[in-house]
Amino acid sequence: YMAAVLALMRLPRRPIEGYEDSALGASRRTGSGEDRSGLRDIGDALRYLRGQRALALLLVVHLFIVVFSMPYQRLLPGFVHEVLSNSEQQTALRLGFLYTATGLGALTGSLVIASIPGRRRGKLLLYGTALMGASLLAFAVSEVFWLSAGIVIVMGLGQASRQALSQ
Repeated sequence: YMAAVLALMRLPRRPIEGYEDSALGASRRTGSGEDRSGLRDIGDALRYLRGQRALALLLVVHLFIVVFSMPYQRLLPGFVHEVLSNSEQQTALRLGFLYTATGLGALTGSLVIASIPGRRRGKLLLYGTALMGASLLAFAVSEVFWLSAGIVIVMGLGQASRQALSQ
């Protein structure tokens, strides 16, 4: 990710006519020829976050959750091969099924979040995060494929709800 950020910083700046940023407390028009750098914009964002405790806390918690929960997707092929299957062909079939089950849970979670009213979303974020963590722990100790398939549906639901609500 850092390589992508550094590469994007090297792109030529093109001003957006009439752009006004009231979120940072200052009105600036990039169309006026003011030269802005990516690092300066990052500094502005960090200064803004210093005054927005709830938003800063949400970002830190989200980063923590992503760092500790998302690697399972990259480790899943090895886990399925070593724990949940007996052959290469069975590994491929079961891995595809588990990814599909995760997607089914994620779709369900996204639809549920989209259909609920805007109240108590903070609590729902906590519940979705807890659901993701608990299902990840259950998946890690499961050695039965069909039980694991049910767990990843719940994991997908928790993951999608967490992602949708943290946005």
